[in-house]
Amino acid sequence: MSTWRLIYSPQSDAYEGVAYASAVAEGKVTGKYLSGKSSPNTVIIQGAKKKGVICEAEVLVEKEKARELDIDVAKRPRAGRGGASPVGTIYFSELMLKGKKAFKAASVGPDDLAALLYTSGTTGRPKGVMLCHRNFLAEGQSIQESLESGSKDIVVCILPLFHIYSLACILVASIFSGTAVILIPQYNPLRVLEEIKKYQATVFFAVPTQYIHLLQVAAEKEISLEPTLRACFSGAAPLPVKVLQDFEENFGTTIVEGYGLTECCGASTINPLKGKKKPGSIGKPLPGIEVEIHDDEGNPLPQGEQGEIVIKGPVVMLGYYNLPEETANTIVNEWLKTGDIGYQDEEGYFYVVDRKKELIISGGFNIYPREIEEFLNSHHAVRETAVIGVEDSKYGEVCQAYVTLIKNAEATESELMEYCKQNLASYKVPRQIKIRESLPKSLSGKVIKKELQDEYVDDRLV
Repeated sequence: MSTWRLIYSPQSDAYEGVAYASAVAEGKVTGKYLSGKSSPNTVIIQGAKKKGVICEAEVLVEKEKARELDIDVAKRPRAGRGGASPVGTIYFSELMLKGKKAFKAASVGPDDLAALLYTSGTTGRPKGVMLCHRNFLAEGQSIQESLESGSKDIVVCILPLFHIYSLACILVASIFSGTAVILIPQYNPLRVLEEIKKYQATVFFAVPTQYIHLLQVAAEKEISLEPTLRACFSGAAPLPVKVLQDFEENFGTTIVEGYGLTECCGASTINPLKGKKKPGSIGKPLPGIEVEIHDDEGNPLPQGEQGEIVIKGPVVMLGYYNLPEETANTIVNEWLKTGDIGYQDEEGYFYVVDRKKELIISGGFNIYPREIEEFLNSHHAVRETAVIGVEDSKYGEVCQAYVTLIKNAEATESELMEYCKQNLASYKVPRQIKIRESLPKSLSGKVIKKELQDEYVDDRLV
């Protein structure tokens, strides 16, 4: 892409349009939640050959640094419709009025690039994932078959459309099945509950943090919903079992957990909507997708043994943008290595133990943070938990936990530490437990653990 154009709307109703198009144009859409703490409101730049920034007037961009890095900047003006606009910009409404009603589809092949989406970078530097039309078609068909969605369904979409979860599993899958989609531009738990009730939504997609929010707001406002939701889907991060059970009981619906990643165009496994579903499990492979557990040498492991989750099928990406070595290390003999540790039980259900990169080795013992996180989440006062490994001169690494508390609940760090000592093996007890008001997260709801490290520096900031 040789030039950038700012599509300007005072009400910001162009945002999702820009977000969707930017994926194809090798762009990266960023919001206020991606700004760094050390440099508030500084735009985060991801790597594409030709770089550009489209942003609001309030966003601070270091112009000298942008020029130095050959980055084009287009900012929304502060003035309203009657004010001056930057040279070469137009209103979104004007663009829509000039649009033609006639539509002619472009001629593309199934393996042509459809979108370039960036990983969230929760464990490392974000990478551009090249997804083709075949990937999206296969994902849309698999979601439609698994959820049995159709023209009578209504989906309330609260997730950003530039994230693969929402783009593939909601937007593309809904177009594939003829499902109606209600777009909510700004996430607000109370409004979400109102919209579900207003439109009598039948299908709902969210991340674990949002399910926690909705439970809390429904309890505070004493809101009840008619039982129109036939299926709810949770992905992008592990859903605490207690949250799943409480949500299903309060709203009279079914939550099915799934698993996927940008590199596989969204979901790859899901718990059956009908039949046996296992809380804590990521379910079984979607139609047309193969999932196995491999050892470090790439050999399949038997049921019950832990190893790396690998995926094969038409949803696997073309590769990482401008990173051939990373691509070769990730896709081996058509199997995509996810970097997640898991296992398969005797009934064919898969489970995620933890991220391979997040494994903590303390005094020779393997510690999976997710186990400790699930345990701390079971405490009556704890809302969310994140566990990381920190360097230790004696043991190499030890656990350190960060928790947020449920509103109006009380607990001290020492009380939580004692709770762990009474119930966990000594080597799994966190060295420290720190209570925070919130945890750093990506827009998809994943906790960005590297930002919890004291020495963390965000090298993406311009």
